[in-house]
Amino acid sequence: MARFNSTSVADLAELWVEHVRRMGRKESTLYTYQKRIDAQVLPTLGHLPVDAVTPQAVQDWYDELDRNHGNGVSRGAYMMLSGMFTYAAGKAKGQPYGFTPLIAENPCRVVGATKHKPVRPGAASDKVITDAQLGELAQAMPALERLAVLLGGWQALRIGEVLGLQRRDVQGEWLTVARQLQSRGQGLRIDIPKTEAGIRELPIFPAVAQALKPHLESHVGDADDAPLFPRTGRGDVPLHPNVLRRHFTAAVKSTHGIPDTFVFHGLRHTALTRLGQRGATLEELKKFAGHRDSATVQRYQHATRTRLASLVADAMTNK
Repeated sequence: MARFNSTSVADLAELWVEHVRRMGRKESTLYTYQKRIDAQVLPTLGHLPVDAVTPQAVQDWYDELDRNHGNGVSRGAYMMLSGMFTYAAGKAKGQPYGFTPLIAENPCRVVGATKHKPVRPGAASDKVITDAQLGELAQAMPALERLAVLLGGWQALRIGEVLGLQRRDVQGEWLTVARQLQSRGQGLRIDIPKTEAGIRELPIFPAVAQALKPHLESHVGDADDAPLFPRTGRGDVPLHPNVLRRHFTAAVKSTHGIPDTFVFHGLRHTALTRLGQRGATLEELKKFAGHRDSATVQRYQHATRTRLASLVADAMTNK
């Protein structure tokens, strides 16, 4: 039984957010947590005492969230709620020794809730564009931002990683990914990746290397920490992600064969799929993508198997 029956889920949310803040969570992560709490937790569960939340109540909450918003929302919200109740049970990492549990056990027991499922099969963001389309898309961008598209589509960089690059990160035939530009929460700022795996050195693809030298000469300041993508030519303030997204959306609409809903993150999907089709191992994909876990990049090996099956089928047809 809970020791403090008056502690509501809303109260627990505040306690938990403060705990993860003390544990060193990044401001961008805390911002995401708070948005989820406000939008997905408080409207339904916020008024309830923590010891009144049963496994069935969590199941009903999850089912409605999944039905109305899909796995992309329900999975993240559920994992966060489970973390909150793990804290309430006194079993969270880093809790003080003398913490008095608010509940006896975590009521979050929804089977399969933490498993990633595609939100929309065949979504535009999952489309793999061709090398020719990638080149055409880059050319449709403003001159300052063409390299950004190539870095996404060949080096598999996230938009924040692209805009966090500085002159010193280009070392011969290698590119260092050591920071990212964040625009969520407390305004525009440079931050380090969420995990150590996000810090990585990548060999530069020829298509990127060819565009890098003229880009550095024309658009990037001489200082080591000069942003690779400044707001103004050779300036020291990074380009805002929303500006890049806006120009990217316009370029997509002018590029043949790419759905209008294709987003910048789709470039990363294209790059990793290409590596998978060329035989990259699971560990190589993790290293290149900057992921800690294998599950996130396994689908790119699945894409390889699908491609092999297609080649075999074509061979049989042409016998």
